[in-house]
Amino acid sequence: MKQKVAYARVSTQDQANNQNALKHQISRLEAIPDVEILYDVDSGGYSDRPGFQQLLEKIANGEVSVVYATRGDRLTRNFQDYLHFKKLIKIHNVTVELLDEGVMEWETASAELISDIRALLAENERHQIKDRVAQGFKSRRKRKAACARSPFGYRRANDKYVLDNRPCICRLDRRPANYQDLTLEPDNSPLLINISRADIARETIQKILEIRRPRKALRQIYEEYGACRKKGRIPVINTEEDCSELLIWGLGSSVIEWCQNPVLRGHTAYLKTVTQHEVRHRKARPADEWEMHYDTHPEQRLMSEETFDELQIIFQCNRKKMGAFEDGSYYLTGLVYCQSCGESMILKNTQVHSYYGCRNSGLGCNNNKNIRTEVLDEAIIGHLFERSCREAPSTNIEPGAKEESSEISILREQIQDVERSLARNPNNLSLQKSKREMEQELAEKLNPNRTLAFTQATAEYIINHPQAKELAFWYTLSKAERTVIYDRLVERATVSSAGQVISVTLHI
Repeated sequence: MKQKVAYARVSTQDQANNQNALKHQISRLEAIPDVEILYDVDSGGYSDRPGFQQLLEKIANGEVSVVYATRGDRLTRNFQDYLHFKKLIKIHNVTVELLDEGVMEWETASAELISDIRALLAENERHQIKDRVAQGFKSRRKRKAACARSPFGYRRANDKYVLDNRPCICRLDRRPANYQDLTLEPDNSPLLINISRADIARETIQKILEIRRPRKALRQIYEEYGACRKKGRIPVINTEEDCSELLIWGLGSSVIEWCQNPVLRGHTAYLKTVTQHEVRHRKARPADEWEMHYDTHPEQRLMSEETFDELQIIFQCNRKKMGAFEDGSYYLTGLVYCQSCGESMILKNTQVHSYYGCRNSGLGCNNNKNIRTEVLDEAIIGHLFERSCREAPSTNIEPGAKEESSEISILREQIQDVERSLARNPNNLSLQKSKREMEQELAEKLNPNRTLAFTQATAEYIINHPQAKELAFWYTLSKAERTVIYDRLVERATVSSAGQVISVTLHI
């Protein structure tokens, strides 16, 4: 039995969620008895709309008796799509009823001409809208005005980008103890919200700098605010709920793209995408081809140029990072490669140890051996220490560095005495513990602010630094410090099918 099908469409998510346009169309169509409603949130100029394609498929299968819509331009604003739609309608003898325009008729030449003219006018109106948008964009470029869409953390005010400091959410750990008693408070009550989008943006940047893994930083942000991960654009019909997105990042790649936006550094960029006629997905231009206007809102920047440069280093080092997010030894992931097949090795965790194994093991690669992270670390540290010792002493000492104190000299002598004792008694656990403790103390005395000193350093600076010529320095690095320094220095470590590190390649 054939069915009645109604179709609704709006062009933007704003029309669907905030302007009630989609809800209004659907409510009118729901008044039709026994009707199935299909809808899209997309431009009428594109034919690959899921709801529209489903409608065409039903008509082609002979399942439809009547098609309903509020207006003809809701069905399509593309004349070629209209001609295809008209052909199917004629073949399968389907009636098209438009609530605001009446029944579409093609039985006579005059009636068909009227329908065709309406379709041409709908396409022409779409082109006029695009022209007006283009002219408005040119005008904004000439005035160096803010673009229509502001990046997360910003809003437009008087054609300028300003930080969005309006409170919009409350962190889970900052909600009042009696929050369950505040259900009658308005949504914008200061008792309920105290964090703005600008606050979240600053916190996200800081977490990426600290954790140095965009995905892991993003996960922490979501957990702290109790937010659900965004899973793509889903049209919302029930606008009785607040469906506005607070956290826009669904993946580490999207937060990386956000960090690259010049607006965050106080600049405005235009022509960031290649615009071609009838192209749905615009192609991004390289950054050096953007039309840049610097310092358009310097007092509203979220990050400095120095912070931006540091983020680029982090993103560059993360391009090859794959695997789990456990704290084990994730800083090695993306640096370990299999000699047999040349692919990167993946992290495997047990309750006791962490290993790296070839991702293609059993799938054409004969490397079935795993290598423990401690063995990898030892091989990499040995190579870095050996390379540093081969380098000439650096004259590029940090400002304010002083001559070695007598306390440090005495500690060095004590370590040497313990090493001589260990040479005679290599299995003495007490001596081994004493050596590790003294090496830790020596590293801390050499540079109590080591992390701060090395986070901005180049690979050449690190490998030539006097501390790098101390084996204790490498072994006493924390995981956070190794993340920074390995990113700078290590290109890859190659593991043989025997589970041994056969080579370590550096960036320098």
